[in-house]
Amino acid sequence: MKELMFENIANTGDQIRAYDFAQFGEDTCYIEGTVLTKGTCDDKYYSCYKILLNKRIVKGKDVTEKTKDKIWYVPFETNDDVEESKRYPNKITRVMKVKGEEQYNEFDSFDAHWSKSYKLIKEQQ
Repeated sequence: MKELMFENIANTGDQIRAYDFAQFGEDTCYIEGTVLTKGTCDDKYYSCYKILLNKRIVKGKDVTEKTKDKIWYVPFETNDDVEESKRYPNKITRVMKVKGEEQYNEFDSFDAHWSKSYKLIKEQQ
């Protein structure tokens, strides 16, 4: 069987960040969490990471404390992943392993890049 795009990004115990490109607007949307299990998780019909939520950002705002669900599921691959991979910088993908402070600097750079790009697109419309 074909390996899915983000199937081997992380293992149990690793921290991951998963962007929600579908909700991208002027600000960034993503979740971060610790991988509890991977593969076929609970009642999901797709292969995924089951994570314990550590952080949730929606439209650039931290909503972690307001988020009731602490267990989230991150698919190994979606129908949009290949197309989205063409639009974003090489080091940024929908699902990424969080390594440390250097990684966060790359994320921050991407978040700033996205915000600027989005504003330019809106101005041209």
